[in-house]
Amino acid sequence: METMNWNPAELLKVAGSYWETCALHAGVKLDLFSMLNARPQTAADLAAKMAIDERGLTMLLDALAAMQLLDKQGASYAATDFAAEFLDRHSPAYLGHIILHHHH
Repeated sequence: METMNWNPAELLKVAGSYWETCALHAGVKLDLFSMLNARPQTAADLAAKMAIDERGLTMLLDALAAMQLLDKQGASYAATDFAAEFLDRHSPAYLGHIILHHHH
């Protein structure tokens, strides 16, 4: 059996890796990638349309941008090409159904 060469950075990476999964699941569940593939929007615009908390949505959008699934230009967010292909529910290559299955 191959042994893991643990170091503090690896340990902390494992300890916090769940946040990326949570952010991805939330983004798919809220269908953010479809809305942001249609056109770039601000967190304030999206929050108003969706009747959800702007501060919480901004944190989620920033997390998805840090994961490079969204592009952030100023205050506006847009789906990356990858997200547009695999996370926009209108795409023939949509994987959101599988992601939501994993969520449940």
